[in-house]
Amino acid sequence: MDLVQNAEVNNDQKSKVNDNNMSIDGFFLKKDGTLYLIEDDDFDVETAIELSSEELIGNYGRVYILNHVPHTSKYKDGQKIRVWFDKILESHPAKIKVLKAEKM
Repeated sequence: MDLVQNAEVNNDQKSKVNDNNMSIDGFFLKKDGTLYLIEDDDFDVETAIELSSEELIGNYGRVYILNHVPHTSKYKDGQKIRVWFDKILESHPAKIKVLKAEKM
């Protein structure tokens, strides 16, 4: 399954973003073709870039894989973003199907 989909938010996704959805703020990182959201105040982008994916997951608390992020090219590594979602898929790390994302 492709974890990175660089597509615009379609009308169906827009209609799903509402008061019942949850959001998470964290740091964006693209590593080895996978998009991560790191929800850790001690996040350092320079260090994270040097780590392997396994080390990244082990070194930072609350690391998520982001699925279906619209307009991925507008986000830079280390940038703080907010993502809206309706559920988190159980795995290690957890996967979030993103309904909407925006820079903070």
